[in-house]
Amino acid sequence: KKQFRIVFEIFSMLHHEVRRSFATRVCIVAGSQSHDYQGAVIMKALKKLSKEPVEFIGVGGKRMESEDLDGSLIDVGLFRDKPFYPYKNFTTAHLEKIYHLPTWPTKWVNYQTYNTLKGKNQSGLKTIVDFQPDVYLVLGNLFFMNKFYKDIANLYQDRGILKPPTTYYDSMVMNMNRSSQEWVDHMFYTVPREPVNWQKFKFPSTYVGKWVAQRALAYLYRNSPEYEKFVKENTIYLNELYNQEIVEGLIAEEGKKFRSKHQIGDTATVMYTLPGNTSEEIQLAMPLIHASVNQFVSKFTEGERAVAKENFVLVITTEEVFGKEVKEYVRSHSWPCKVILTETAEEKYSALAAGDLGLVMNGDAAVECAVYQLPTMVVDKSGFFDTYFALLYNSFTSDVNIARNGEIYPELHHGQANPAKVSDVWKDWYLKPKLRFRYVNLYEKYIPKFFPEVADQVSGDYKPKTIVKNNVEFKEHYFGDYLVAKKMLDAVEVFKTAGDKDVKKYDLPMVRKNLLEKLNPGYAYLAEDYLPQQ
Repeated sequence: KKQFRIVFEIFSMLHHEVRRSFATRVCIVAGSQSHDYQGAVIMKALKKLSKEPVEFIGVGGKRMESEDLDGSLIDVGLFRDKPFYPYKNFTTAHLEKIYHLPTWPTKWVNYQTYNTLKGKNQSGLKTIVDFQPDVYLVLGNLFFMNKFYKDIANLYQDRGILKPPTTYYDSMVMNMNRSSQEWVDHMFYTVPREPVNWQKFKFPSTYVGKWVAQRALAYLYRNSPEYEKFVKENTIYLNELYNQEIVEGLIAEEGKKFRSKHQIGDTATVMYTLPGNTSEEIQLAMPLIHASVNQFVSKFTEGERAVAKENFVLVITTEEVFGKEVKEYVRSHSWPCKVILTETAEEKYSALAAGDLGLVMNGDAAVECAVYQLPTMVVDKSGFFDTYFALLYNSFTSDVNIARNGEIYPELHHGQANPAKVSDVWKDWYLKPKLRFRYVNLYEKYIPKFFPEVADQVSGDYKPKTIVKNNVEFKEHYFGDYLVAKKMLDAVEVFKTAGDKDVKKYDLPMVRKNLLEKLNPGYAYLAEDYLPQQ
């Protein structure tokens, strides 16, 4: 038995090594708890698109672990979630300096968290390098990304090994300057705001838009016999000029289905809420939702002109990871109206279509509400310190408002996020339903910008496809998760062309330069007199 066990273990080890030799290995690091969700989506897209098995190492939460991240190297909860980063009114060179007070809290937490990941004598980083990743991806957390990639680059330099391509995923490309090319090769950004110095320098990047907006609209198209063929596996067709009118009709049809399923009257008011995707957000949002709904409903169900409580319905959207917390809170509290919990993506989209008033935590949920033309207040959980500097530097924190560079959805920061404020704004929207169309008109031309057009992403002889319906042309747009996965796998293939060559240590920078110019055609990747660290 002992001999058999030894032979079996040897066979298992050999099988694992053989399997790894045919696998694409990815190091993926979520720079905050919220990026765990986005990381899981990208991991799923990588596995779907790759011709080989994909193995992962890195940092993430339960969602990324469900997509085959083999145990997070550290607890992703050690990072600050959604910290303040300036994207305007700042000088890039000052951001990481010790005298830049607004970013102190994030820097301090990053310092502690990074040392935990780094380990004694860089043992944690060496574990990652020993895994032999074919490509790296860090999601969010600019300061952490810079430090992580700098040290990773030094390890490859010391070993005299060609460093794999390094990529970065975040909302804004504005913080990426020429010096960042020393350690990061390509960026994926989600908000359609470009730097003011775009003509002087263009960081190698791919605009991928908001995949949550793309999936939300795709749901409406797929459930419409008229538009179901407009959604393909990796693309969706839309017309920017008539998008508002088309989506308005699809929302009305989907909303009727939700109301019919849950026996909600056509004249009943549906309050749509999403309490966040982290435990910290849920603990803040649920008491706010409970108190706000109580105050709002009481304004119209008490007194001489009271209406029946059946005319109000509350929808709370949750998910599998933190669903128990939300369900427990709902169960342990009394509510002034009917409460419906939605858990799946399909239920969430259907509830959005039926909604009349919204309240969500800041993040991707605000973009989904904008796609579904739902008047919504956006709650930001940041404390006083982060809130003060976020408004001082950036003016806005919601991606919808940032994309427009002006307020569309009201943002509730710190002390503003109170039940009296929420119930009063909901009251105005309830009494003046035409205000809904004011918001629709404000963001009408910005929502399609969250969809990267195929024509802007391809080069050469490829001609983007179109669909013509009723003399209206619908153009082809990519899904963002597909774009990220495709670019990462393309980078792996480009770097494989140099994998078997015996490259001298002093030639490595020039070899990387040539590979990166092949990966990023059309970009002046480096100044003629400048070479990055290995």
